[in-house]
Amino acid sequence: MAVELSPPERELVERLGLVLEENHFPRGSGQILGLLLIVGEELSAAEISGALRMSSGSVSMNLRPLCALELVQRHSRPGTRRIYYSVQSPSFTAFLEAGARRFAAYRGMIESGGAAVERAGARERLQSLADLFQTLEDSHRAVLARMSSESAADAPR
Repeated sequence: MAVELSPPERELVERLGLVLEENHFPRGSGQILGLLLIVGEELSAAEISGALRMSSGSVSMNLRPLCALELVQRHSRPGTRRIYYSVQSPSFTAFLEAGARRFAAYRGMIESGGAAVERAGARERLQSLADLFQTLEDSHRAVLARMSSESAADAPR
């Protein structure tokens, strides 16, 4: 399937690329995320490449961080060897859950490694960073809880 974007859609895809680039992601990752959000269907790497006029190598490279962060999911279809990509659920719960797990792991690493550090002031500085990761983890979990309760309230009865 050839994906054609309207001029406003193409502009939004470009803007999302710039937004992610400002946040230390490859611009192409933002463009791919924008495309998948707009299209709302599974696309192959070749379809992404054609829609964004991006080389297949660039598509592959820019999909990696999106898949690693669980913003984009890989799919296969029976009878084909192609891999297809789509945006995780519109609520991005997998992304938030992965973020909470990462922050917990970072905090645990700092706390366990910092326990052996004896340099003056280092433990306090490390604990400050561990506290930041705890706050970020708690924030992600609070958003997830709010989204879950809103989803339950919106569910048909």
